[in-house]
Amino acid sequence: MAVKDNNGLVYGIGKLKFNNKEIGWISQEGLSPKGEAKQTTPIYAAQVHDGPVDELTSTPGTTAFGFKLIQLSPEVCKELFGGTVATADGAYEPPADFKDLEGPFEVECVSGHKIEIPRAKMSGELADSINMSGVLSYDCTVKCLKPLTEGLARYRIVPPQIQAG
Repeated sequence: MAVKDNNGLVYGIGKLKFNNKEIGWISQEGLSPKGEAKQTTPIYAAQVHDGPVDELTSTPGTTAFGFKLIQLSPEVCKELFGGTVATADGAYEPPADFKDLEGPFEVECVSGHKIEIPRAKMSGELADSINMSGVLSYDCTVKCLKPLTEGLARYRIVPPQIQAG
């Protein structure tokens, strides 16, 4: 594959996939970083009076993304959060104990870029109001976990691609 013209700007949500299945619409706010910054501990020396001589990383930090799922079809809710879809009326019934689910997560951007997370942990909780100017949503968090396959990165940002030939 050859790379198309790429100005480096990653924008616009095209499709979101979790466990290789497309999930529904998300709110217009899109996808937002939700990770935690790394924490460090400064090391001071008695002989040095103008600041630390080194710094140790005590917690490496996390990479995560957040979004609000607004298209709450029973099948998508079951795939993302567990639970069942009732046979009698098709209603989504959440599990008694929500468990975070694991799987690959992928974002296809309008810019042509793809964000690939080989091992993601997805969690969500109900959010927002039900009224004539807003819809019920699931506030979702996707955490980038260390891949189980050696040599894979926690995430990749793939530039726009075109077919060679």
